[in-house]
Amino acid sequence: MVEFAQNALNNRIDEQVRRVLDVYDRARESIDSNVLREVIIPTIVVIGDQSHGKSSVLENIAKINLPKGRGCVTKTPLELKLRKRDPSKTADYATIRHKDMPETELRQINDLSTIELEIKRISDEITKAQNLPIVDVPIYLTIYRENQIDLTMIDLPGMTYYEPGHDSG
Repeated sequence: MVEFAQNALNNRIDEQVRRVLDVYDRARESIDSNVLREVIIPTIVVIGDQSHGKSSVLENIAKINLPKGRGCVTKTPLELKLRKRDPSKTADYATIRHKDMPETELRQINDLSTIELEIKRISDEITKAQNLPIVDVPIYLTIYRENQIDLTMIDLPGMTYYEPGHDSG
């Protein structure tokens, strides 16, 4: 009986925390980031040099494959949210969109092994549309799994160095 009560309490707390995180995530997508500096919510942001394993860190935490390769692979910020799946759903899934897409065009991914290809496709679509190699249009990926701990992580394009007066080509 005590275990049942503890599980019920944990589920209620999880639901309340998830609601707060959902509101914060929506706010982060639409409100000026200066406003959100006053609100502190646990988030992992991976920053570092180009091709030094930032995405690999997130892959290991999220248990998914992200685009990888040589050179600049992460071309857009990726906001990766891990969320506990609604108990009414019978299988894990993900949703994905980019900032310039209306929420009504949110795409559902039922095969989590295709996440890497979907991120690459959307990233290529955004960079091609803006005719830039790296853009500041975030991709929002949310993965829903049974018994998942709620967590938000952000993967940023790697830093590159340029020496003035030095031709990179």
